[in-house]
Amino acid sequence: MENNTGKKKIYWPAKSAILCLIAVPVIYVIVIVSLQFNIQVSNFVGYSIAVFTLGLLAASPLLAIFALMKIYRSNNALGGKGFAIITIVGSSLILLLMIPATALYYNRGGASRIMCGTNLGGLGKAMLIYANDHNDQLPDASKWCDLLVMYADISPEQFICNRSDAKIGESSYAINKEVAGMKMKDIPPDMVLLFETNYGRAKSPRDFDIRNREFAKSSKKLKGKVYKDRWNQVGGPELSTFENHNFDGCNILFADMHVKFEKDLSMLRWKLEGKADFTSPLRHELKSMIPLIKVVLSASVGLLVLFSASVILYKYRKNKNWPAIIFIGLLSGCVGGFFGFLSELLYTFNKFHHTGIIAGSIFGFIVGICYAAILANTPSEIKQQKSFAGYATTMGMPAGIICSTIVHIILMIISAQPMYLGGPNPFGILAGMPFGILAGAIFGSISSLFFRESVSEIRS
Repeated sequence: MENNTGKKKIYWPAKSAILCLIAVPVIYVIVIVSLQFNIQVSNFVGYSIAVFTLGLLAASPLLAIFALMKIYRSNNALGGKGFAIITIVGSSLILLLMIPATALYYNRGGASRIMCGTNLGGLGKAMLIYANDHNDQLPDASKWCDLLVMYADISPEQFICNRSDAKIGESSYAINKEVAGMKMKDIPPDMVLLFETNYGRAKSPRDFDIRNREFAKSSKKLKGKVYKDRWNQVGGPELSTFENHNFDGCNILFADMHVKFEKDLSMLRWKLEGKADFTSPLRHELKSMIPLIKVVLSASVGLLVLFSASVILYKYRKNKNWPAIIFIGLLSGCVGGFFGFLSELLYTFNKFHHTGIIAGSIFGFIVGICYAAILANTPSEIKQQKSFAGYATTMGMPAGIICSTIVHIILMIISAQPMYLGGPNPFGILAGMPFGILAGAIFGSISSLFFRESVSEIRS
């Protein structure tokens, strides 16, 4: 299809795809510049920008693949093939770069976890200094942060976990209400003394003048607004937070002054006698049901895929190329198992479950035979075109993405922690897209050799 100048008309999805891809680095630059100028946005706006950017990144290869399929079906009468190919390659490279970037982010989280624990340990030493000067007594719970700053020679910066959004005049830590005001000698060494919290952080802007803090009343340097209740926090494990460390756990300071990163707070000693009851009956019941919920969800995904595959295969049941279709399905299952093995490495398991290999093999086979059955029933006028190999290759890409998405959903369900601990991480679905595109393209290219028809075959 050509315009009046004799040039091919660029198919609009190809234009849209490359525009989506270009928008991703543009948004990234805008965010970086905003950070440089210290432009503050709410968490909702930040999350919205992140979701929108990831949506563009996911949409760009899908639009490009759709455009390529249409271009090849038109026997290259439509233009924009170059745009589409550049978009598929570019978006895949960006998604692949996200994998080490995410790994670096979590490694940074480990380093910052240590720094946060160091701050907490410094508060423990300040507690000892204060107790030593006050007849072995811990500071008053209602103003323990102020008292440590004023009488234990510690800086307000020490109260900030570097992974939280707290600022000077706010605290990322709370004191256990069961030990507040006690003498150090009366507290068991394994009892929780301080722990991480985000209590006091509000959705509204900071509106409390830091100079109204008791420790800052005589200071002329400290200025600005803080959250009023994000200081001198006191309470039990109901105030604890895992948010600062990717919902993996939080740092705890014990009465013997050692700091440990804990993931299960229910096993810790929060009271002198008995256990702290901070898990609601509903949450406890849901926690016990998690294995069953995972099985049901995984089975539901599997049944949905089987039903869809049954509909497709029933529609093409009269196909005469079943040996080739089954062979392609088996080959697809082998490659799916390999990529499933790689995919499992993106998720957190206590041990290797082989879930990725099993899911990749099964769904790779199912998606493979469905793809091959659809390709085998492509109209003959398309099969004899020179562009059929490109069409089959492009058509294999969405099949690879579908298989990758299904496998990652299964892995996400099996490995996911409860929603109140952060829930499942959907990053794997995006990270798996380039591998799905690559695997699908390879199998599409191979499949075209089985189903290509010559002009003489069509005439006969």
